[in-house]
Amino acid sequence: MKCCYRTINEVSVLNLSPIARSLTPNSLRVIHPANIGVEGRPQIEGDNAGAVLPVSIIGGVVGLVVLTMVVLVCAEKKVNPNVNRTGPPEWTRSLVFKPELNVGFGDSSEGIHTPTPYHVIRERLGRAITDAARWTCPINEGKHVFEVYWPAKKNRGHSCCVGLGSADVGLTKQGRCSLVGEHSQSWGLDLPKQRSIHFNKMQQRLYRGIPDRFFVYIDMDSGKIGFGDDVSMYRHETEFFGFICHGIPKNKQMYFMISLCAPNEHVHAHYRGSAVPSGGYNLIDTPSPLQLSKDNLGQVHVAVATVPPSYMDAVNAQPGPSVYAPPDQKDSASPQKGDGALKF
Repeated sequence: MKCCYRTINEVSVLNLSPIARSLTPNSLRVIHPANIGVEGRPQIEGDNAGAVLPVSIIGGVVGLVVLTMVVLVCAEKKVNPNVNRTGPPEWTRSLVFKPELNVGFGDSSEGIHTPTPYHVIRERLGRAITDAARWTCPINEGKHVFEVYWPAKKNRGHSCCVGLGSADVGLTKQGRCSLVGEHSQSWGLDLPKQRSIHFNKMQQRLYRGIPDRFFVYIDMDSGKIGFGDDVSMYRHETEFFGFICHGIPKNKQMYFMISLCAPNEHVHAHYRGSAVPSGGYNLIDTPSPLQLSKDNLGQVHVAVATVPPSYMDAVNAQPGPSVYAPPDQKDSASPQKGDGALKF
């Protein structure tokens, strides 16, 4: 009986498929178990490159995201105003009323009607033009406070601003724009966008809404403008939003200005006083002309006797604004539209 002896290589060739049989035994190599990859797949040379590439891409993306977050955090700190929630600047506790500054708006565009020097109404019907009004008397030094009543509900356009501008700033401009702040000689706060603008660039941003009534603090000695709300209107400690407009040149005549772009937009503005070294009255303890004319905007929380005589004389001498009463408090004798009434 003839013994059949076959080598391991021959047996391996016989058990392979016909395509594999065409290969010579020497072309086959035994795969060691240590070389088996994931899920039993043989590890092939160059396979590591494909695994390293996605890892490097993921690492790069994560690094980019972290870097972007760091930049955003730094930018937020840069534009976030230095909010002082304890109250307005210290110099607002010693003010004096100067009648020569209590003159109201003198110059305005043809799209604006002024029933009183302190009340502005935009009568232009379209929104394709932004109109502005300018205070009569300029200021070039000292510290001053203005009070603005500018209701937000259905009474603020896409871009309405309040701030300072020189006589070179125009009173009209095509389109809905932040007119007070786009010129190189103007600085303003865009109320809807909550940002201060100079030369059409954002200086700082406010991370809170601007109330209906607020104060404008103008510090010409330091070249900056700040904003804050009214304690008597909101029944809490007055909140100072911060000096968010800066870089105003010293010893240059600047005018208090507002710009509007919505039809039938109403704004009241009043000069409240200028800082003196000592002996003046406190802004917070003095009722505004709006409060003295009507009580429906907030109750006066101090006695009228505490108001300086010069302040009361000037207030009584000016044609006080007529503020429209809420629907449930309407009076038959209330002024009608066109007579200075605030209607929305």
